[in-house]
Amino acid sequence: DGDWDLRSMMPKQCALSNVTMPSYMNYWADIRVLFAEYTPQSHSPGLLKMCQALRLEAQGRAHSGIDDSLNIARVALVLLQDFDAVLRTTSSIKGLDPGGGGASWEGEGKGPQASQEEKTLRSVCARVGLLLGDRSVGDTERGLRGLKLSKEEIREALARISLLGHLPDPSNEGEMRRYRSALGAHVHLQLRVEAAWAASEEDEEERDTKSMEVKKVSEALARLPPLRAEGGDKPIVTGKWLMEVGKAKPGPLLGKMKDYMHFVQVDRDLGGLEDVEKVFKEEMAALGEMDEASYAAHLKALPRLQWPPEQ
Repeated sequence: DGDWDLRSMMPKQCALSNVTMPSYMNYWADIRVLFAEYTPQSHSPGLLKMCQALRLEAQGRAHSGIDDSLNIARVALVLLQDFDAVLRTTSSIKGLDPGGGGASWEGEGKGPQASQEEKTLRSVCARVGLLLGDRSVGDTERGLRGLKLSKEEIREALARISLLGHLPDPSNEGEMRRYRSALGAHVHLQLRVEAAWAASEEDEEERDTKSMEVKKVSEALARLPPLRAEGGDKPIVTGKWLMEVGKAKPGPLLGKMKDYMHFVQVDRDLGGLEDVEKVFKEEMAALGEMDEASYAAHLKALPRLQWPPEQ
């Protein structure tokens, strides 16, 4: 985990084991250096003291490779989320340029205020999601249960994993609005996880491409104005309104129409009930000539506000 381990022991162990040392191990970020840069601490403490300073309970056994790696990742993600740190290259194999370790990215903006407990929960679950992001959801869930995590922690970690790689088109404002609304208070945390995930790519070209995608989405998000509706992304249309004013029939399909109107409200940034009613009348006019079976099939296929979007 330190410069000596990676500069000296890693090449020697690879040579002893007769394996080629991976190129991505030529450069690394010393978390102690970044900790000293981005926190009020004026020195670079050990891993245990970093965990204590960030109010993280160190997991596992000290000096265990897998446990230390997990705790280092936890520290790194707190620095990303709470201190807007940039995971840049700080060290390299002797003779290599320390600046050659690939792209880094600094997240833009901050999410809504949350309690320290909520921030900690989100951070820890995001870190777990980042570490397990290349495994299937089923394998990940079984592993998380084996760690005796709570249902809420498991749900949060799985949410971060399910979203990895599903970025909106930064040039499509409707898509950006839906991404922001669907993720809510987690949107900035998710982008930091996406940035860290992109930076872990072994292929330099792929790493730079993915890092740039995340940066473009973050910049587009920072430019995106608030929704015009007084209640933000809270649904304007209710089931009662659909039945009384829209003359929609009660039943499961009513919920489908309500979900679709919420989708349209956010996607098109509708400002109030008058705008929503106009869209609803246009939709009903298009449905007017359909038979009952076609009508039901059409409503079932309508999109709803969620991320990733339904395929």
